[in-house]
Amino acid sequence: MTLSRCALALSASLCAAQAHASPWIDPDSALLRSSIDMLVNQGVINRPVNTYPLMWKGIAGDLQAVSVQELTPQARFAYYHVQHALKYAQQGTVSRVRVFTNSEPHTIQGFGPRNQAKSGIETSGSLTGKTASAKVSVSYRDDSNDGEYINYDGSYVAALLGNWSLSGEKIHHWWGPGQENALALSNNAQAMTGVRLTRHDTNYYGPSWLAFIGAWNFTAIAAKQQSQVSKIGEEKVEDGDFWGWRFSATPIQGLELGLSQTKSEWLHYPDSLSGMVINADELADEQKLSSLDIKYSTLIGTVPVSIYGEYAGHIESALIAEDGAFTLGAQTHYGTEQALLSGYIEYTDTSSECVSHLPEYNCNYGNLGITQGYQHREQNLGPAIGADAEALTLGATYHRIGGYGAHLKLGRIEKEQMDTDISRLEIGYQQGIFGALVNITGHLWRESNALDSDTHSAVSMALEYRF
Repeated sequence: MTLSRCALALSASLCAAQAHASPWIDPDSALLRSSIDMLVNQGVINRPVNTYPLMWKGIAGDLQAVSVQELTPQARFAYYHVQHALKYAQQGTVSRVRVFTNSEPHTIQGFGPRNQAKSGIETSGSLTGKTASAKVSVSYRDDSNDGEYINYDGSYVAALLGNWSLSGEKIHHWWGPGQENALALSNNAQAMTGVRLTRHDTNYYGPSWLAFIGAWNFTAIAAKQQSQVSKIGEEKVEDGDFWGWRFSATPIQGLELGLSQTKSEWLHYPDSLSGMVINADELADEQKLSSLDIKYSTLIGTVPVSIYGEYAGHIESALIAEDGAFTLGAQTHYGTEQALLSGYIEYTDTSSECVSHLPEYNCNYGNLGITQGYQHREQNLGPAIGADAEALTLGATYHRIGGYGAHLKLGRIEKEQMDTDISRLEIGYQQGIFGALVNITGHLWRESNALDSDTHSAVSMALEYRF
């Protein structure tokens, strides 16, 4: 049955409940991301979309340039979903309250909202204008994995400077095409406090001889890394400097290329001989990371198909990583005027021999006695699975008119250093009720090693209301 445009817009409004009023899209809604990816497959969006926060400006232009009548039925739900999220983001003011509880805090964090605490309440208020925007977010979290009860994740002040957005912020990032793991920078750790500069409109403007680059994006951040503890022994643990930049471009329709580099000038680890804590500022070159990623989206007949990959690791002086980790994945969608179903399979390998006594990329997650490395508040800034691990995940998201949504994840993680295997199942359901969004997720996982095997279960519930 063909639905009216009004009905589709109304249904999309309920599905877009997680979209924030801001100049960008945060890495917290897998449902909105699947709609964006679907429109890339359909050729509606033709610009980089694998750098989050993702600026709205270019996407808004692509949506305005297309006629709804020209879209295939399978693309229309995704179009209205993204269109409504855009209109929501353009609102002048929005307030938000989210209450959640988990029988056990999450320790495996993919793209989506962070639930790494046993319970909590999140409140925020945002103000969005034509050239400036701001958001104040305050959260209380009980039994949080990052060791902090009160945080301000999601807060920012941003202003437009020509075609650039400059912001002081405490927000999450997701760099790369992965659905489960981002190798250079992910939302696994608590947000770092920092400054970010990014292109506002990713359209190409410049000399014709460089036009082959296509739409392109550049973002750079400077932030502070912190520890959960103030001292290790008698040594005070100072905050550290974190730097990063990412360039991405779409030289042809459906092809996105990305290059990311980060540098952590902060590392504390105990000297094995003296027992003293060494601040390894002189080893800063050993904490440079580089990541190359690619994603190609097209139609095979009428079936949307995407394949993607990322390779990342420690670098000395060149752009190519050494002893790198990698991710490979494939994604597809099935859409109608009433719903969108997206599925993906993804494999990540961060295995490393870690033979050097100096900290390298794949050794920066707690191996070799390192207590602080490529982390923020003892949580990995890169992939949630950590070092010397392999992960395979089969996932799916589904959302339809009426505000109903669901997701499924079936996966296995093998941690070589710990000689541990984890098999997991995650099923979630969401529904809009009386203007609020209710989300219930069940988790079941089995953890096995050479000596024992245990099965665990957990339930997460959240209620979110915006006004």
